[in-house]
Amino acid sequence: KGADVLLRALALLPDMPAWSASVVGDGPLRSDLQELARDLGVADRVTFHGFANTSELPKLLSEFDIMVVPSRMDMRVLVTIEAMAAGAATVVSDATAVWGPGDLIQEGVTGLVHASDDPGDLARQLSRLLGNRELLTALRRNGTERVADFGPEAFARTMASAAHGRRSA
Repeated sequence: KGADVLLRALALLPDMPAWSASVVGDGPLRSDLQELARDLGVADRVTFHGFANTSELPKLLSEFDIMVVPSRMDMRVLVTIEAMAAGAATVVSDATAVWGPGDLIQEGVTGLVHASDDPGDLARQLSRLLGNRELLTALRRNGTERVADFGPEAFARTMASAAHGRRSA
């Protein structure tokens, strides 16, 4: 999913206000990622949370100011909408299918987009957020408002509209 890209980006961040990162998830690459964090000199700022089930995730996400999806390819990243609903500013790679006109992430409005597999670009986007509290606050607020268009009520309206359209055709 690109957690290594995130770690490499974190290592590129200039000295700026204190930050910390959590990597959520588990799997066979966890020990390799922990070793990479040590090699990059960021292990003291990165917590490897491990697996979080669906009942734990909302509370966990509500603790984040920024949520990063550094995926190399991911079609519809559900955690994006969950993080936005929890109030986190969201940064996704351009290899996710959640950004663009009319989608969840609108660059600079409801989130930020970085070039996939490019730690330097991700570091630039993270630096923008860490160095600009106004932008961070705006993305958090706008993202939370945006997800209302993608929640269960919006889905029900879309389904009702589609069903109504079929009957009238």
